[in-house]
Amino acid sequence: MSENSDKSQESESVKNPSIISDDQFSEKSLTEKSQSEKSSSKSSEIPINLQEGVDDDYKMVDDGDENEQTNKIDIDFNSGDLCLLILEKSGKFKDFIGEIIQRTDDYILLKNEIEQQIKINIDGDNNYTLKLEDGTNIIEILIIKEVDPEEVLKDDDIFKDDDIKLKVEEVEKQFKKYNDSEIKEDFIFEIINLYNRFDDELLIKKITEISYSFFDLIKENKSISEIDRTDVLSFVKSMINNNDFKLPDFILPIVSLKKKLFQEGDEIIIENEHINVNDTATELTEKYNEMHADGNGYIKMLEALFNNKYKSYTNNLNKNGFLINYDGNVIRECLDGSNPCEGNYYVLNNYIIDLLKSRKDIYRLDNGEKENYVKYEEFNITGLLFLPKNLVNHTLKLNLHNLFNLYENTQLYNRSYSIKSFRNNILKNQLNNKKINNDSLKEEYKNELTAYLFDIHEEITIEKLSELLIKILPNNKSIIDSIDKNIFKQIYNFEDLEKLLLFYNIKINDLLYDDKNEIIDLIKKI
Repeated sequence: MSENSDKSQESESVKNPSIISDDQFSEKSLTEKSQSEKSSSKSSEIPINLQEGVDDDYKMVDDGDENEQTNKIDIDFNSGDLCLLILEKSGKFKDFIGEIIQRTDDYILLKNEIEQQIKINIDGDNNYTLKLEDGTNIIEILIIKEVDPEEVLKDDDIFKDDDIKLKVEEVEKQFKKYNDSEIKEDFIFEIINLYNRFDDELLIKKITEISYSFFDLIKENKSISEIDRTDVLSFVKSMINNNDFKLPDFILPIVSLKKKLFQEGDEIIIENEHINVNDTATELTEKYNEMHADGNGYIKMLEALFNNKYKSYTNNLNKNGFLINYDGNVIRECLDGSNPCEGNYYVLNNYIIDLLKSRKDIYRLDNGEKENYVKYEEFNITGLLFLPKNLVNHTLKLNLHNLFNLYENTQLYNRSYSIKSFRNNILKNQLNNKKINNDSLKEEYKNELTAYLFDIHEEITIEKLSELLIKILPNNKSIIDSIDKNIFKQIYNFEDLEKLLLFYNIKINDLLYDDKNEIIDLIKKI
């Protein structure tokens, strides 16, 4: 190439498109560009912005006057050739790949795939002018050819050596399992390192708070399963997702228990399916020996003290039910006169309502870690008792972490309090007994005292029980439909709705999309 410093030679050439400098195009430049599109002697080039995609790997070497450029190129350019241009302006470099769409004795015109054009003028000595009018230098021009890799790779001469041997060293994979705290700390460190602000306490605090919120969202998203996208009571969803059994306030577990009676003196009590008979002295001696056995520590003593076999009630395993540790109120399955509970061998002492409160677990907290000593009591659950709203007041668990403020909680507690016993109020309601199995049909919710008794003649696991409850029990929509529509006139938002459904433990996100929209329409009509 030869260098060109003749400015008059540039003015005689067809006007080249201005390459964008550090500032935006002026309106005048755009007008000149528009006019050039209408003239056959002027090009319709779209300017190239050197501020975009600048390649910092190129280094400019100052060999003298920057206006001097080498013009001689030993390349024969033809229309249709694909060329690579290296452009430089103000020490910044950019590449341009374009096809020669026009070649004359005075210039060649190139256009890239986004319709940008560059015109390179040819002087009277058939040399290429390698400096555009806006000062952009053309450092290099190369003709490139597109090649199909598949065709190239078919050539047998690519790999001359038939026996290429690679030295491979097998390394045993090692996996480190991080706990949640380590993952969070590593994430927070990487974000702080990204900002390089290790001494900015305010920024570090914000990053930490955002990170914890971020991980909470991830945890919440992971907990969403297919069952969460169905209209199923929330406790059934929890059975599937969390493998637990936590009933809402309006449902009591029906349990099959035998009552333990102790004989005194010459008293004779006959055992049957409802009663276990034991001797007071014998049981106390056995319990004492188990608690004070050699080598026992306090944990073994607690296990012996709260052993299920020493309780006043023992599970009746002759009834096929669902064995699980449960915390809360339970009711024995003797719910009507046809199957009464027996106090002793005297028929006159029979009764039909036996409501019990289970014992809580015993544990120790050590640096936030819970160490269980004694688990919740184990019960053989044989059914579920749905309570009408007038009885839920007896089982409602109030706390200050619900949706109500302190005053509302106080009012709710006062209204739920009753001087009448739960047992007497149950007796005032008509009981509906329903045996359910895999052949039973879906139930609609009714605000009635209803006992759903499991009629399954095989071992009941939490998976089988959850499948049965999904199929048979009423859904959330059925419960909402049972509520008097006049009450919805006092509902102004989702929080009001969840307060109304507190007894049933139904949240707005437990509803399906269409059911949510129906609630929204009801609220809008108010």
